[in-house]
Amino acid sequence: MVLVSGETVSIPYRVDFDEVMSRTPFSTLQLEILDCLQTRHHDGYVRERALRRIIGLNTPWSVPFVVQLASEYVTEILELIETNWGQIDERMLGRFLADNPRFQARVRARVISYWNLHWKRPQRESYVGFKLLARMDQALALTHRSDAPAGET
Repeated sequence: MVLVSGETVSIPYRVDFDEVMSRTPFSTLQLEILDCLQTRHHDGYVRERALRRIIGLNTPWSVPFVVQLASEYVTEILELIETNWGQIDERMLGRFLADNPRFQARVRARVISYWNLHWKRPQRESYVGFKLLARMDQALALTHRSDAPAGET
């Protein structure tokens, strides 16, 4: 459960429904919501395709789905987030992380755990999950600076 614009949102761990191939009967908003849900699909390829469609959305409700993917073990998905980081609104991301410190801590713990279990090589500094954590920390710092009283940034 995360807090998004004052509302509690539950991000499913995994979903298991057929990937929607025909996108024509849906509105833009419906497709965006569907893509967010498909980032939780049991098939990593489906998650990756959905991520490609939502990474630049920058809506308050899409950001948690990108962050959730950053805490997972599929290196190709982590690299996709890293490569497309410029499409992410860092201030929106920082606000989301500031509003959800427990979720942020869980993301950090999962990145460390997956690296420790599966990837002790490469070194921490070159593992993409740690690069994403550093970027999230920078986004959070932007939020803290913008919350500071004038003259204290």
